[in-house]
Amino acid sequence: MKSILIVTAVLLLVFSCRKQQPEMNAAQNACDCIEETTAEFTIEEMTAQQGQPWNFYTISDTIFAGHNVRFTAKANDVTYKWYIGNEVLSSKTVFRNFPLSTLAQNIPITLVVKKEVNKICFPNDDGYDSVVKILHPADFVIDTGTDYEFPFLEGTYRVKSSHLPDSFDVGFYISKDFQTTAMFNVINYNGLGSNCIETAEVYGFNYRQIWSQDGTFNSPLGCDYLQGDIHRRIDGVTEMNFSLHPPGSPNYTLLKYLGRKL
Repeated sequence: MKSILIVTAVLLLVFSCRKQQPEMNAAQNACDCIEETTAEFTIEEMTAQQGQPWNFYTISDTIFAGHNVRFTAKANDVTYKWYIGNEVLSSKTVFRNFPLSTLAQNIPITLVVKKEVNKICFPNDDGYDSVVKILHPADFVIDTGTDYEFPFLEGTYRVKSSHLPDSFDVGFYISKDFQTTAMFNVINYNGLGSNCIETAEVYGFNYRQIWSQDGTFNSPLGCDYLQGDIHRRIDGVTEMNFSLHPPGSPNYTLLKYLGRKL
């Protein structure tokens, strides 16, 4: 009898605790789908590829003068007002070009947004926000006549990858071949001493990111059909993505590195 009473008491305690759990508040659930007013936006440098219907985009605060730029507001269902130079624009996404005449300038990009506020969810939100970011048009890739120079991305990087236990150094530089083609060269691209020299072409580039064209099969340097990109991100981290396609194999070897420029 004593054991039965104990079990009964425990069950009563459990069910009474369950009854005391707070019910979900419908207003709080509705607020999960609503955002506070924000004028935050992204700046993306855009590079059109010759003969291709697509573009590559790179989030950046610095671009090559002459490249197009895409500005995109984060917020939906607000009124937008962009101030870019003497222009005032009113769409969520704006495209603009910054010609060579803007080189080395610090160009303020301002977004102001307004909306009707849900005071239940955000009692302190006044429905207004503005953000100013500075865009820096930089000098283009330098053609010395015998070489191409890309100072921001060329150099040595210390990176880490899952296929090796320790970090290692990867070198990158652009060269000009006998046909004046820009070549994508990687030293120690696999962390095992293999190099890819003048077998893969540069396919597209922005200030912070560069892409390679498919490399050559049966490369004497071992970089079978190397392609990929190097992205020196705005947060200070460098990301490298490479793929290799050995001759006769339907499979790609994918290499992804994270690190920093030395």
